[in-house]
Amino acid sequence: MRNKFFRKFITIIFLLIYNIEIFAANLVVDPNSNHNTKLDVAPNGVPVVNISTPNDKGISINEFSEYNIDERGQVLNNADNYGRSHLAGIISANPNLAPNQAANLIILQVNGSNRSQIEGYLEALSRQKVDVILSNENGLYINNGGTINIKNFTATTGRVNLKDGDFVGIDVEKGNIVIGPKGMDGSNANYVELIAKTLELRGNIVTNDLKVVAGSNKEVPEGTVAIDGRELGGMYAGVIKIISTDKGAGVNSDAFIVSKNSKLEITADGKIKVNKVQGKGIDIKGKEYEQKDLAYSDEGISINADKIKLSGTGTQANKQINLNGAVENSATIYTKEGLKTKGLTNTGTIQAINKIEVEGNLTNSGDIQTLDNISIKENALNKGNILTNGFFTSKDLKNEKVLSAKNDIAVNKLENNGKIVTEKNLDISKSLENSGRIEATGNILISENANNTGDILTNGSFLAKDTKTTKSLIAKEGITVNNLESSGIVATNKELNINGNLKNNGNIQAIDKIDILGNVVNTGEILTNGKFTAKDINSKKLVALKGISVNNLKNDETIATNENLDIVGDFENNGKVSTNKSLNVAGELKNTGDIQTLDNISIKENALNKGNILTNGFFTSKDLKNEKVLSAKNDITVNKLENNGKIITGKNLDISKSLENSGRIEAVGNILISENANNK
Repeated sequence: MRNKFFRKFITIIFLLIYNIEIFAANLVVDPNSNHNTKLDVAPNGVPVVNISTPNDKGISINEFSEYNIDERGQVLNNADNYGRSHLAGIISANPNLAPNQAANLIILQVNGSNRSQIEGYLEALSRQKVDVILSNENGLYINNGGTINIKNFTATTGRVNLKDGDFVGIDVEKGNIVIGPKGMDGSNANYVELIAKTLELRGNIVTNDLKVVAGSNKEVPEGTVAIDGRELGGMYAGVIKIISTDKGAGVNSDAFIVSKNSKLEITADGKIKVNKVQGKGIDIKGKEYEQKDLAYSDEGISINADKIKLSGTGTQANKQINLNGAVENSATIYTKEGLKTKGLTNTGTIQAINKIEVEGNLTNSGDIQTLDNISIKENALNKGNILTNGFFTSKDLKNEKVLSAKNDIAVNKLENNGKIVTEKNLDISKSLENSGRIEATGNILISENANNTGDILTNGSFLAKDTKTTKSLIAKEGITVNNLESSGIVATNKELNINGNLKNNGNIQAIDKIDILGNVVNTGEILTNGKFTAKDINSKKLVALKGISVNNLKNDETIATNENLDIVGDFENNGKVSTNKSLNVAGELKNTGDIQTLDNISIKENALNKGNILTNGFFTSKDLKNEKVLSAKNDITVNKLENNGKIITGKNLDISKSLENSGRIEAVGNILISENANNK
């Protein structure tokens, strides 16, 4: 009997010593606590905390000088009767609880000087899931930790605040939460909240609804990282909110952050640096944002930061993407709706179904495509490819590669070294510098000057002020400019209207008329099926099928028309002139070339002929000095005639004054001289 008692006594002592060692190593109730928290151990060795009696608000406060959970886990006994624990099996009722006195909120407050090591599961033995707050200002290390039968779990390095026995908030001054390599499993909890001065992720967090708050609402040195996931710690939850409250503190994650069922929210005053993020909506606010791989959203993406850097795989959303900052993209941006940014530097690929809006400058050396419009509020530099099924608008545009729009392109100033294509109109409110190729199905409207050393082609009209072109300017529906200087090709199926002067060393063609309000210097070719009108003209080759009307004309090569050649002033011809109708000169004629008309030649002032003049009609002038050949099938009528060449008329020669002849005169009809005749 004595031996049996002795053996039982030894067993009890052994168990007590064993339990004391467990609690000494892992769990020590604060001896200064005013609450009746008790420690126990389950038959299988799992530590059990008989929580303190809840207050009238249903809150159980439990204070510890040491609080840790090892790989066996820990049970918070919130049962007022026997219960079956997942970790510990059958457990007796908590002696601190009267019937129906289970807590709604269990607070685990650590008052000691050591951080808590949470390396196992924390289970609440309770009829209903209960809220739990674990608070340790010295820090928390959670590695392979998890929750069982806990509704909302909060791990914090802040101080829990109570007012009149009710929970009112948490104040954070210091402390770090570290999620170890084995991570944290909060999948059994409805909601997990981590609140600390800083958070370090070395492993994954898996839960249904996650909120991470780091900081103490104070200013910290720039570059401080409040939430650090550089060691591949990810977050996986139905809902994720990440908040850094310290001014200047940031978030750094090299892993995957996934919010499956709701919007992913990350807020920090400092730099936010992520690897992969995914959510049913993404909302990120920070001073800077850097994305190294992927952002994917089933809905929209909103990023607010002064600087936004996107690289890796890309940014994808099924709805609108708003990047409220200066964006630097080297990856792929894809949205089934629209894209809006402040400023954009793109070396990657951007694809949008709806409108692309850039409120600042655009610098593109990648590819941009949209089925809608592209609107650039400031200047644009394109060294890549821009394709839109809608409009393209910007202030100054410098294009070095390809810009194509199915609708209008409207810019302030355009400098083009590449290719611009629009299926509608090109509207330039300032000047054009073109050394590339411009194609428009509609009109090209330039409010100021145009300098073209490339190709401009439009099925519509071309309108500009002073225009200089050295290659090709072709507009089917007409060309209207102030002054034109051309050494290339200028062509239109309609009218060419020049409100000032023309200087041409190239080839100008107009199916309809050419109307020039100023003077013309033409050392090239001018061809029109219509009428040509100008003031003074110095021309090499001019062909106008429906007539030519100018002030003064100097011809050095060819002038031809099927209609009249009308000259309001003087005519100097050193080339070849032919008209199927009349030549009418209101001033003087000086001819060293060839003139042929099928109708009359009328010179209102004097005429000097050192070439050949042939007409099927009349020839009339004031004084005539002829040194070569003048032939008319009808009458020749002059005031005074000085002939050293040959004059032939198929009818009469009528001289109203005198004749000085040292050449040859032939007339089929009469020769009438009103004054003296001197025939040598």
